[in-house]
Amino acid sequence: MSNADELQAGRELDDLIAERVMGWTAPDGISWRDENGVRQVQNFSTRISAAWRVVTRVRKSKTAAFSLECLSPTDDYWQATFKGDLNMEKACYGWLETAHADTECLAVCRAALKVTQVRREKSIPGLPHAVFSGEASEDGDPIYNVPFPTHKEE
Repeated sequence: MSNADELQAGRELDDLIAERVMGWTAPDGISWRDENGVRQVQNFSTRISAAWRVVTRVRKSKTAAFSLECLSPTDDYWQATFKGDLNMEKACYGWLETAHADTECLAVCRAALKVTQVRREKSIPGLPHAVFSGEASEDGDPIYNVPFPTHKEE
């Protein structure tokens, strides 16, 4: 995948969102279908109503909090942030992904792709996603808790 911060609004980004965030498939290579097989046409990166579907999907699937801010009083400069794995004892989140763009839709899409990419990179095949513990090793590297496997891979 390209660097999410470099992606521009349009069909390529909408297709990445459909596949990697929404979990849709395009059996014919053209028409996206949701998990129920219903044909979907969305302009996630250019329509705010479609971008909010992305926010809802990430929030539910990753149990994430979300914020969207316009950082400039005179220019359109938006920041979208997803954060998750809230540790109540330490009052902090285990992960945070932020993206910036000149439109709110593009910022949302970029941040959602970052969440999806990071969660995949931290996963181990055959196991649920590893989860950041909120702590660091002596070298400063993050410590990830990996669920103990309940099945034997063959």
